Amino acid sequence: MVTQYAKGELGLGETFVTKSIIGTLYYRKFVMLPTFAPHYTSSEFKEKMMERSEFLKQLPPVEARWVVEPFEEDTVTVKAPRVSGKCTGCGICELICSLDHEGMCSPALSRIWIKRQESEWFKSKVPAPYERVVCAQCPGLAPCMAVCPIDGALTRDPDTGAVIINYELCTACEECVEACPYDAMAYHEGMDKVIKCDLCGGKPLCVEWCPPKVLRYVKK
Repeated sequence: MVTQYAKGELGLGETFVTKSIIGTLYYRKFVMLPTFAPHYTSSEFKEKMMERSEFLKQLPPVEARWVVEPFEEDTVTVKAPRVSGKCTGCGICELICSLDHEGMCSPALSRIWIKRQESEWFKSKVPAPYERVVCAQCPGLAPCMAVCPIDGALTRDPDTGAVIINYELCTACEECVEACPYDAMAYHEGMDKVIKCDLCGGKPLCVEWCPPKVLRYVKK
């Protein structure tokens, strides 16, 4: 496994750092094996492991959950008021998300991100100039939940099935950020907290506001 660090500027001149896991998308040996502070003794670590295993066994199974699903049509020709059948990279989804969650329009504060890859697309290295990155609300034991060292810091919304961050318990250790196979979680240094899609409680604004309507809210 190779961990790649990418640094750039988003909105309002804010610096962000993301961690991308390159390789097969498995749980990096983290399923049922969370990391803990290195000062634990062997016996203490074993005890923590047993406590963690018991906690994970109590998590309810997720048979179906709602997700924000990016998609595109084969054609760009659509009827008004839609502007296209494909993502145009306008960034409205990022702006409305950050405005709703943090009270300001800044892509760096958004829970959905647009990966802009126009130059690679022109060189036919990627299939599309824009890629939408958003939490897939992984079914079952999600990687982020498996690695989280704090019981209850990541839970499931009983109505939508979304993985929700409990900021009263979260320590911003970033284990979940590194474990996410979709790069859909991020640590914001300015706010000192991890952010991810929470489906807006069941009414995702990115889906509602997307001009080309190439985001849909579906149950899977």
